[in-house]
Amino acid sequence: MTSNESTWEKAVALSRKFYRIAFAHADFRHGELGRAVDLILQGKAVQGPYIAEAERVFSPWTQKEAAGTSSGEAAIHAAIQSIGRTGDVIIPSYCCGNVYFAVTKAGGRPRYVDVNDSYNVDASDLEDKITSKTIAVVAPSLYGLPAELEKIEAICRRHDVFMVDDAAQCLGAFRRGLPTGSFGDAGVYSFAGKTITATGGGMLVGKKSVMLEGVRSAAPESASSVAKAFLGMLAHYRYRRHALPFLILKNLARQAVGRTTQRRYGRICNLDAFLAVSQHADVDWVNAKRTRNASLLCEALNGVVELPQKSRGHVYSKFVVQLPFRAKAERTRPPEMVRFVREMAKKGIECEWCYVPLHLRFGGGKNLENTERVAATAMALPNHVGLTEGQVHQIANAVKDTLKSMNA
Repeated sequence: MTSNESTWEKAVALSRKFYRIAFAHADFRHGELGRAVDLILQGKAVQGPYIAEAERVFSPWTQKEAAGTSSGEAAIHAAIQSIGRTGDVIIPSYCCGNVYFAVTKAGGRPRYVDVNDSYNVDASDLEDKITSKTIAVVAPSLYGLPAELEKIEAICRRHDVFMVDDAAQCLGAFRRGLPTGSFGDAGVYSFAGKTITATGGGMLVGKKSVMLEGVRSAAPESASSVAKAFLGMLAHYRYRRHALPFLILKNLARQAVGRTTQRRYGRICNLDAFLAVSQHADVDWVNAKRTRNASLLCEALNGVVELPQKSRGHVYSKFVVQLPFRAKAERTRPPEMVRFVREMAKKGIECEWCYVPLHLRFGGGKNLENTERVAATAMALPNHVGLTEGQVHQIANAVKDTLKSMNA
């Protein structure tokens, strides 16, 4: 999905990225930042007791064993690799690219399934896509809304296919009385700026000993990479309003010289484990705050945009709406989408693009009409614990004013 902008337009847009209301914010509590700095200065950011403690915290939640990984992507990679053979791995085309990378690096061949209007795996399409070559299904629960996990699990059981319940964006949510991450053969959590905010880190849960032992025996990252990631985390989530333009310029410079930022697969570091343990106690509070914000946004924007699906289990890790535009060409975003983002930026409010379907990024895939439809006009509005009620209303009013001016 493409959009056309001149270099001048991009430069002007960049200058407006000192937002009054940023898209993301981390609410560090309980002296977490001070303790994190101490761990780095004391040389305890990599190895330490918090790793085992984090695993003890997450294990009872899902009634499965837990092993801390360097990222959610690393957890998916370990789960697929533990199958012990290669083959097709079914993933939704509409999801984070890290899922694709985890599967391919584990030797799997990604095969795409369509999504329903909740942005999650369409169980009926999944049934049609499984073949004798399928070894696994990765089922992410996007934006805080649990997928139809019990249906997906039943399909995988029927076909003797390994299932990964990817709860990276759905920590603390429940489906049919069970926590996300507890379905299937393996569950995955991520601590990179989602419900829990760390420098990275993730958790793999499951009952397959070879899968967990492989993670526990993996080497951690270096102390220097953890320290750098800590500063990056602060810039992205704590001081985003002041740092975002510089982070964008840094990424553009890296792309220009062909460099990308890649943290390797390995063991969770002690620093991330500490942050996960500390923030785990606040998961329900975080989800309740975001759900309250979402309720106010839904009330204010009803009839203006297509709102997220309502569900008792929805924890709104992102508040994603469908904007009332139509693409003029197949597989492209409507040009009005760019204008919407720019107009919101003029009002000091950061919005975030949603995923470009994987089959459009990497090729392959067919009969994914709903994926392309929802991807074309999906837009994420700010929804985090740092928002006041007044700011939530500012966001809603800005959306209404922007759409009104665009339709004038």
